[in-house]
Amino acid sequence: GLRVALFVTDEPREDAAERIGQGLGFRHAELNADYPETLARLREAEGCQNIVLLPDENAGQLTIEDAAGILFGVAADGYVLIVDSLNKSRSSAESDEDPPRIGIEKRLDAFRPLRDKGALVIFSAEANRSSYASRDESQRSSPMASGAESRSIEFTADALFTLRRDGEDFRVEIPKNRIGRMYEPFSLRLDEGPAAFRSIEEDAVRAEK
Repeated sequence: GLRVALFVTDEPREDAAERIGQGLGFRHAELNADYPETLARLREAEGCQNIVLLPDENAGQLTIEDAAGILFGVAADGYVLIVDSLNKSRSSAESDEDPPRIGIEKRLDAFRPLRDKGALVIFSAEANRSSYASRDESQRSSPMASGAESRSIEFTADALFTLRRDGEDFRVEIPKNRIGRMYEPFSLRLDEGPAAFRSIEEDAVRAEK
């Protein structure tokens, strides 16, 4: 089957583990050490056995290359590396003296060998302030150029999704998609039960405002 590595650097790994459990249908209140039977069922759940959550709780700091080595360490029909986030992760080629732009570009370079092996790489990244600071859309920078620190983000990505908070909802734009068709902007709402986004009709969004 498909092997997925979720490389979490922007929040505690426990938070990411809870959301995986919620997405698989487990109650958030039971995803903790007070409910060992629930955790045991989660570990055995279909869809969870092929997910590797990194860094391991017993490991030190990992690089993107380390995460890739763990991902490819087990034979599978396909591979996915999810990095959350690009801004807080690190590549083995970096040094502490690198400015933020160079760090971002070295991390993006670390993804190339994975893509050459056929892996799907998904990463989150911070947006620059000029892409969201103004309420006036005409005063905001282009969604294509919204990646913080380096324009290499827009040049490297095959598909680029931007998320912007819009009241209770999130507005999604797809300014670039080499691997599929283009879509009009649309809205999502966070369903806290399964910790997942769901699409909402544009007419409903307008009616609520």
